[in-house]
Amino acid sequence: MKIKTGLMIVVAASLSIISIAMGTSIVAGRYVREMGREMSSLNQMLEKTNGLRALTYEFLMFRTDRAKNQWWLTHNDIEDQLEAHQFKASDNEESFNDLKKRHARVHGIFDHLLQAHEKSVSNPELDNVLKEVENRLTGQLQFETQKMVSDIYQISSALSRRSSTTLRLAGLINMGSWVMVLLIIVINSIYIFNSVVKPLFMLHKAVGVAAGGDLSHRVELKIQNEVGDLSRAFDQMTTNLKEYTFQLERSNRELEDFAFVTSHDLQEPLRKIQTFADRLKGMVDISGERAADYLDRMEKSAGRMQALIFALFRYSGIKSSVDPILPIDLRGPVEHAVADLESLREQSKGTIIIGELPCIEADRAQMCHLFQNLIDNALRYRGDREPVVRVYSTCICSAGFFEVRVEDNGIGFEQSYGDKIFKPFQRLHGRNSPYEGTGIGLTICRRIVERHGGGITVKSEPGKGSTFTVKLPQSQRQTEKTL
Repeated sequence: MKIKTGLMIVVAASLSIISIAMGTSIVAGRYVREMGREMSSLNQMLEKTNGLRALTYEFLMFRTDRAKNQWWLTHNDIEDQLEAHQFKASDNEESFNDLKKRHARVHGIFDHLLQAHEKSVSNPELDNVLKEVENRLTGQLQFETQKMVSDIYQISSALSRRSSTTLRLAGLINMGSWVMVLLIIVINSIYIFNSVVKPLFMLHKAVGVAAGGDLSHRVELKIQNEVGDLSRAFDQMTTNLKEYTFQLERSNRELEDFAFVTSHDLQEPLRKIQTFADRLKGMVDISGERAADYLDRMEKSAGRMQALIFALFRYSGIKSSVDPILPIDLRGPVEHAVADLESLREQSKGTIIIGELPCIEADRAQMCHLFQNLIDNALRYRGDREPVVRVYSTCICSAGFFEVRVEDNGIGFEQSYGDKIFKPFQRLHGRNSPYEGTGIGLTICRRIVERHGGGITVKSEPGKGSTFTVKLPQSQRQTEKTL
């Protein structure tokens, strides 16, 4: 099930249960209010019925017209209430119908009582008989009014019980609804945790493991949703990446082996060419400027070829270096490089200034080679001025990196060539220029820096010198890093 579908089902179920709970509350509230109105009307009727009883006693004791008129008014008010709409569908219909019948009987009894009283006044000779009839009617009237009060109490009690039951039922339904909502929220939380949060944590862990170099780690989630699809895509990606990495490493090994074998095997023919050229120069039968020029060109070409082969040999050996990466002070390799370039410095009358340098984890021999190439270029490409070379560190950068700069006042170059000079065998000066070189020195520098997990850039301007910025990490995550 997709995450969106699952969440929609949970939301729909929650909204349905909440709607049921709200509907139940509304219906129960409306029913309770309706019963409240009936209770209010019953209380009014009870009050008037009690008043009717009092007026009945007053009339029987004093026989006044005021009591009679008040009795009829109260009786009519009770009758109007009995005919009102809210009592036509009472919960205790049988008791309500009995109340209406009893009210009608009270009306008839009181009417007979009035007729007997009038006959007693007009026929004194029937006074004893009529007195007996009045007494009987009076007893019936008192009994019926008392029963009316009892019926009203009974209906009121029934309504009260019904109201309490309805409230309890509504409360239970509401409580059950909220318990269901809470249960759905808990189930939804468990579902989200098991299908989204936990798989994402596992996927995040797998990404960290893969970033650390272990491409054999697999997530292997079985869930059928977007996160499961993502995990399976990640597993496939790491599988493919592991295969591509293996093929790339094999290709790099083959290229390095080829470069190493080629550079090694080509040195022997070159040595023979140089040896035979020296022998030809010593032979007396070789004469003429043209022949000597040919021999000189042959020796120079062989010398350039030997320099290129040696540079290629060093380039291919950077990655396979067996020297350990240890904590070192960069001042040591820089001073060693300056000492190796002492003859060139004296020849160029140059000045080399070494500033503050950091301590990092690195291959000492390769650091020496790196700065030797950079300082050598600064001394060679000097123009007509005496070279001044500065080697210093600026500051520690973000994520634990140092920047070391090699700054000179040499001939410089156009900034558009800033990337080209780091490519193999790319020279900015022709073969006949006074600046010698193989075109691979800066390529070796970049390979050394990248092996240590850093980078190298350059800023330059013609006639104003160049500044090479080497960015190196303070510590290495592994004993050796490869490209």
